[in-house]
Amino acid sequence: MRLLLASRVVHVVRTDEAMEEAALNVYERLDDARLSFTDCASFAVMRAREIHIAYSTQGGQAESA
Repeated sequence: MRLLLASRVVHVVRTDEAMEEAALNVYERLDDARLSFTDCASFAVMRAREIHIAYSTQGGQAESA
């Protein structure tokens, strides 16, 4: 974890209450049993940072939610 925190390539984003609320809104809107709350938090961060494509080791790429 310390290597990630010190990385110039990886940016660790910590959530706050507003981001958790945004994640909950995504979770409720998508209502997909395959998505975890953590997935939805990632999508909320992506939306806030205007990142439009997510890559996954579980199935390629997907548009952000």
